[in-house]
Amino acid sequence: MIDGPGHPIHPLWRSYRRWWGLLGVSSALCVGFAIVLKGSAADLVLANPRAWPPLLAFLGLVLAAVRILDFRCPGCRKQFHSRWQGFLPRPNPLSDRCLNCGFPKWKDPPSR
Repeated sequence: MIDGPGHPIHPLWRSYRRWWGLLGVSSALCVGFAIVLKGSAADLVLANPRAWPPLLAFLGLVLAAVRILDFRCPGCRKQFHSRWQGFLPRPNPLSDRCLNCGFPKWKDPPSR
């Protein structure tokens, strides 16, 4: 994964990396808001203007997690981080290869 003038990263992997960045930022914000608000459920009422930043951070966390788990492999077009066995997914969001076809992470996708 070299991102620079010598070898630019493919736009597919750049998007993937951005989703991981959003996951990290929104996770940190959720933890920060939980500490500041002391986990009070009364502060999470939608009519309260203080509730919007934590709510948006949580929505960003959920959106990024869903996008990362639904990331499609450039090789086989199946979910990169999940392998379905029957009706149950077997996710591994930290895998360095596609769980279905073994396509390595950060490798340039084949031209179609």
